[in-house]
Amino acid sequence: MNSFFKNLTTEEISLTLNIFEEKFYKKESIIIKEGENADFAFFIKKGEVEVLKTIGSEENVVKRINEKDDVIFLLTNLIDGGKSQTTIKTIQDTTILKITKEKFFNFARTYPTIGEKLFENISILLAKFLRRSDETINKLYKTIEEMI
Repeated sequence: MNSFFKNLTTEEISLTLNIFEEKFYKKESIIIKEGENADFAFFIKKGEVEVLKTIGSEENVVKRINEKDDVIFLLTNLIDGGKSQTTIKTIQDTTILKITKEKFFNFARTYPTIGEKLFENISILLAKFLRRSDETINKLYKTIEEMI
């Protein structure tokens, strides 16, 4: 199960999954385009996607992710509803489970005990992401130093 649901009981997971919307995308479909506003997060129930990042005028594949990977996409957008930093494109028929910011916050208010656990999980996931980002920046900085 996805780390988003860590420390939730089976009953709490089931209750939480009820607020997710299942959406199907055919192969080669765009789930979200880089720069688009997104007030939702999602994870893959079945299928596989490519994460694309525009560098200059070219889209580059950053990573391929499928339902076996422990990834929840657009997690920061679930909190702040900002713009997507990447394009997410299906590379096979794919089913996602999507949750909007509004549904998430309403659920957390209705079920505060579950909401607290979910916010803790989100905090941990975002902290891990921030640490990886910092490590990447440090590696890039060292590479630039070596080139100079």
